[in-house]
Parts: sequence; C-alpha cells; structure tokens
Amino acid sequence: MKLLLKNQLISHDVYEFCYNIDYPNHWNNNSIFLHSDDMAFLSSYIDKIISDFHYYGVQKMTISNWDAIQKQCLSDKPELTSFFQTIEQWIQHDPQQNNYFWIFGI
Repeated sequence: MKLLLKNQLISHDVYEFCYNIDYPNHWNNNSIFLHSDDMAFLSSYIDKIISDFHYYGVQKMTISNWDAIQKQCLSDKPELTSFFQTIEQWIQHDPQQNNYFWIFGI
C-alpha cells in the first residue's frame, strides 16, 4: 500500500486524507492520497468500526476510529506497519492538532 502526495498523482482514482484546515477544498498540497484499490483493502476494517462510511463522499475520521482501524488491520497484516506509521506522522503534523481529519471519496 502506497501513500502519495499531490505532485505524485497520475490518476484521480484516489482517496484524499485532508486536514481540517483545508476542508472542504479538494486536491490540497497538505493532503496525502491513497489509491482506490488500497482503500478497497482497508474497507473491511473500516466497515467494522464505521458502519456507514461514505466511500463516495466526505467522511470525518476521528483519530480514535482511525486507531481502531489501524489496530485491527495490523493484527492481520503486521507488514503494513510502515504504511500506518506514515499516516501517523502525517496526523502529528496537523497544523491545528485536531482529533480528526477528513477523507474525501472518489
């Protein structure tokens, strides 16, 4: 699973992880992007935590929900540690230090 920055995008079939400071704008330089195939993999874990996740719209993701998703996923796929560490580092750089971020669907 690979996270991308805006300047690395080659298609628009991505989910945007967005800080609140940039919400509701799309395609932000501060955002990180995840290909739809990788999000499809995560969906089985997301659906266990958030039963009505909006895959084709905008979803507010609390840090506590994200941590629960991460914990479940890593219990099955510990090789994804680096992926989740990258997201954790991104979360820690939130200019407003919110306890949530936004995910914009495709």
